[in-house]
Amino acid sequence: MTVTLQDIAMIAGLPVEGNPLCMNTDSDGWREQMHALIGMVPPKPREPEAEDKKKERVATGAPFTWIAWNFGTFPEEVNEDELDDACCRPSGGIGGCMLALSIWSWERLPVGRPKTVKYEDWDDKDDPLRLPTWAYKWDVLNETTDDSSVMYKLYKSELDTITAEPVEWEPYGRGDSFGNPLEFRLNPMCTRDRDLWHMRCPLICKWAVELHLPHRVYRQFGLFQPHPPEWEDKDKLLHALDRRRQRKVKD
Repeated sequence: MTVTLQDIAMIAGLPVEGNPLCMNTDSDGWREQMHALIGMVPPKPREPEAEDKKKERVATGAPFTWIAWNFGTFPEEVNEDELDDACCRPSGGIGGCMLALSIWSWERLPVGRPKTVKYEDWDDKDDPLRLPTWAYKWDVLNETTDDSSVMYKLYKSELDTITAEPVEWEPYGRGDSFGNPLEFRLNPMCTRDRDLWHMRCPLICKWAVELHLPHRVYRQFGLFQPHPPEWEDKDKLLHALDRRRQRKVKD
């Protein structure tokens, strides 16, 4: 199981196709931040000659070749817990859209699912684009008052032993009833790009690149799940694409 474009569209109402949502990409001071985090930075690129400045573009940031050369192999002193610590409670935290992740989990898994309270009718001001998304189902919850450390151990144990039977594979409905709960009307943005939910593509957010592979979780779409193909490493091929040498690359 995994979070797919379908889940983000239904819960957050974000479009799949169109202009991206961007933040400030100012990179001033990135070398100092990088050195503070990992203790080393790539060498500064060579400044082009005055007559070549208009012709040659100088790359900024950490080149993939430098990253692969310095971090392509594990240090000898590394142990098996190097990545496992990231999922442990004292590790520091987790980032991303926690609203989407929480509702995705509550809709599909019986572990840690809170009880919902009946919500008020939604006033869309006669604008369908102001209708609620699927997240409105969880607008008001009964918060638990149990000890968090005890519940953490309980949830962890339940997740380790969960089977496929109690999982809700298609929480958004099936067939004609898809995305149309009786409780409220759904924002049309949630289903606008449903034809793209099965798209296999890289999802890029700043420095993070993750492949969207819905064919590995077809059961979440109500489809038959065949045996997935063998995994293929495409990192080097993907990071080799840039518009400095391949200027015809526009996507």
